[in-house]
Parts: sequence; C-alpha cells; structure tokens
Amino acid sequence: MFDDYTKLVLQDYETKKAAGLLPLNLSKPTPARLRDECLIAYKGRPQRKDENMLRDFFGKADNDIGYWRIVKKCAIDRFRPLINFLKKPTIRTDEKNVELLAWLIDFEPRPFQLSSRYDLNDEEKDMIDEKTGQPENDRIAEAQKGVLSPDEPIDEKDEEGEMPVFLNPQPVLNEHKYPFKLSTALIIIVVLALSGLFIYQNIRKGELLNAMGTTLNRRDACMYWTGDHYQQIPCGQKVYGTMVIALDSEKLVHFKKITKPDTLSEADIRRVFYIKYGGKIEFYTGGGPHPVYTDRSLKPLTAYIYEKYILPLKH
Repeated sequence: MFDDYTKLVLQDYETKKAAGLLPLNLSKPTPARLRDECLIAYKGRPQRKDENMLRDFFGKADNDIGYWRIVKKCAIDRFRPLINFLKKPTIRTDEKNVELLAWLIDFEPRPFQLSSRYDLNDEEKDMIDEKTGQPENDRIAEAQKGVLSPDEPIDEKDEEGEMPVFLNPQPVLNEHKYPFKLSTALIIIVVLALSGLFIYQNIRKGELLNAMGTTLNRRDACMYWTGDHYQQIPCGQKVYGTMVIALDSEKLVHFKKITKPDTLSEADIRRVFYIKYGGKIEFYTGGGPHPVYTDRSLKPLTAYIYEKYILPLKH
C-alpha cells in the first residue's frame, strides 16, 4: 500500500519538475534548499493534516511559534536521505521522507491513509519503471539474489548512511484501476496553475493602475514620500518639505513604512527591513535607500534586532 503511495508521490514530483512547476529549491534540491523550502511551505500553506508529518520529521513543536524555529535550526544532514531517494528512487527510504516530499510538492491526497487506495494502473507503472530504469519485479528479484533471506536486512547502505531495510515479499493483489488516468488530473493541475498565474498577474496590473491613477500620463508622473508610503504626483508639482522623485511603480504600490512593528513575527526575519537613527528604529516592507535620508540604506531584519526591539512590544 505505502509503496504505491510512494510511486504516486514520485510521479507527481517528476511530472511537476518536467513541467517547470517546481521552485529551484525542489527542481535542483540540496539539503539546505530543502530546509529553506520547508520554511516557505510552513509559512505559506499551514494545514492541520500535515501536523503529524511535521512532528515525525522534525520532532515536537514549540507551543509558542509552532515549527518555525525547529525547522530553521534543523541540521541539514536530516534531509540527505530524501536527496538520495530523489537521485535513486530504487532505494528504500523512511516513510517520513516520502511524506515530507508529498508536503513540499503539495501532493494530494496526503498524508497516506490505510483506508485509501493508491494502486497504479499498468500505464502508470510503466512510467515509474521507465524513470527508475528497472521494473519493480526485477528490483525485488535482484534484491533477493545471493544469500539474503526474505527477512534478512539488506547489507548495503547508501552513501549518506540510509538505515538498512528488511525485504518482505508482498502478495500479488488484483489490480484496481483508477476511474480516470492520472495524466488527466495532472493536465488539470497545470491548467489551474497557469490560470492562477494569469489571474495573479492581472491583479498586480490592477494594483499598479489603481495606485498610479488614470489621469496622469506615465511619462509625466512622479511621486513623493508622505511619511509612510509613496504618493503619485505630476512631475511639475512641488510639495513643501519633501522631494519629488521619478515614479517607481513597484515602490509606489509595495514600499511602505510598518507603523505597527508589534505585528511582525519571527517569520518576517530577513523579509522586512529596518534603520536605526536618532535613537529610533523604523521598519519597512522593502529594502534600498531610506525614503528621506537617501544616503542611508535599509538593512534586512535580523534575529538579534527582532528579539531586542520587537519581542518586547508583544508583552
């Protein structure tokens, strides 16, 4: 049962990788990149159904901030068995590694359930065998050659120290085919992903148009700093006490001063920026020069600054 589930997860990974739907952290994974992707997935799509998987792989959660600190401080060596498995799918790996991969690529349905069926039809099995370069029956027969008995652990370890596994022949069950091909489901996934990208791009375009307004020609548009965000203005107009600069549509929409720093969390470390001057500290949504003191640069938020200046605001 779990072997069939593993094959479906691997097939989903390879399909999304070939279609260019995976980020660099997953399409060209390293232990450090997998840890970074875990942080992104944990922040971007937390789901209660994944809690057991997180506990099995990373250990017990921190009651205050969940798994963020645990994942961030996790030794990258813990991800090496999954790297080995992706490089050589014919080896056996711990179930928690398969579940971690399913979570990272957002495979559905997950996690593995004994009550669910994960049978592959003949066409899908051929796709897996073509990828691994060896039919499943041949791989089992090869592992049983020599002096190994069915319950004797395979002596060979992978280069990264994967734990030995026990080979237990599984009875052959009647095949139950899915009512529809997985390829159809994958086509639907690709279409939905492209549709989502198109919608997102149009929303971004709408935000820019709303921020820039419809009365100004882009060539005649400039902007000035209001104190917590940029405001569009005709280039010929002056604003007392501030500098009018060339329009930057990205900064106009997204660059803002964070007026409530107590709402920041540990997840915002290195995602927001700060500056210290005159005994004060300010936080911003983006980097670059300070909007007023342009000779000063905004720095990425560090754990030290977070613990010294933001944590006390939460108590």
